[in-house]
Amino acid sequence: MMGSLFVVPGSHRTAGRPAWNRKTDRPFGMYELLVEAGTAVLFDNRLWHSTSPNYSARARKNLYLEYAQRWLRPFDYYFQDDAVYAAASPILKQLLGYDFTDIEDGYVGYQEPKDVDTPLWLWLADRGLPDIPLMTEEP
Repeated sequence: MMGSLFVVPGSHRTAGRPAWNRKTDRPFGMYELLVEAGTAVLFDNRLWHSTSPNYSARARKNLYLEYAQRWLRPFDYYFQDDAVYAAASPILKQLLGYDFTDIEDGYVGYQEPKDVDTPLWLWLADRGLPDIPLMTEEP
């Protein structure tokens, strides 16, 4: 195995963890995606997914991009080295998940951002773009 991507089809439509098969120590219905190198795989991030260990002598490289609402925090790799933040613009810091204000400031800027927490909104406002709807409302 080379670190294949596994998914549980339909798991993004259910609440909570999928039913677990104790014999295999995997969710029931887990499916291995066998795709050629260079293939793009697009899926709803709520889909239960994981990788397998890479037992080959070849490195497995992937690029994983995810879009989520700002209030959803990653559970891994959401802190960057100080050098990365020092070299980043305020907008890039926001995109990297940097906390401009946090609970220590008496405020939770990630869940309920102030202007300082969202420099991208200020950048858009300077260009007359803040009124672009992010979502459409049901009629």
